[in-house]
Amino acid sequence: MTMINRHLLRALLPIAALGLVAGCASGPSGINVTRFHLGGPIAKGTIKIEPVDLARRGDLEFQGYATAVAGELRTVGFAPVGDLMPAEYIGVLSYGQTSQAVAKSSGMSVGFGFGGGSYGRNGGVGVGTGVSVPVGGGTNVVTVSELRLQIRRSSDSTTIWEARANAPAAAGAPGAQAALAHALLRDFPGEPGKTVNYKN
Repeated sequence: MTMINRHLLRALLPIAALGLVAGCASGPSGINVTRFHLGGPIAKGTIKIEPVDLARRGDLEFQGYATAVAGELRTVGFAPVGDLMPAEYIGVLSYGQTSQAVAKSSGMSVGFGFGGGSYGRNGGVGVGTGVSVPVGGGTNVVTVSELRLQIRRSSDSTTIWEARANAPAAAGAPGAQAALAHALLRDFPGEPGKTVNYKN
């Protein structure tokens, strides 16, 4: 195999794997969002976004998620403010990767790896070493990217709204932060206790 063909094969494998993940009827597809709240009206106000692990406040990854979530919060009526400003609410973000069991559906397997993350304090742990998509009987474990947001009142730390969004980690690379944030706050506040699947 020539060097050009090897480079081409390496470039095409992730694309093929992405297509397989998206096209597998029994595996995760799109972005799944689950919300939790009491079902009553939620008053809007100023909100400050911080990571569940405060040590990650300066991380570029957190800043990317925080920017995406702040934009979506603004569209649903909240007013994001900076770290040093007082706010009526605190938006606590956690993000990373988890594993999800899905049914196998054929006789072949495609796997590839990419970077992982961690939820930090009180948020669980995500290893994110890769995605494996076999097809055959039984189940398979697929890595998914996940974003969680809790909106808490600053006055008493009561959580008034919480949601999590997850999608196949293969779909995760560029634009994943914005896509997860958009799905997370889409149809805010959403139906409590129900998981909604957004295809786009």
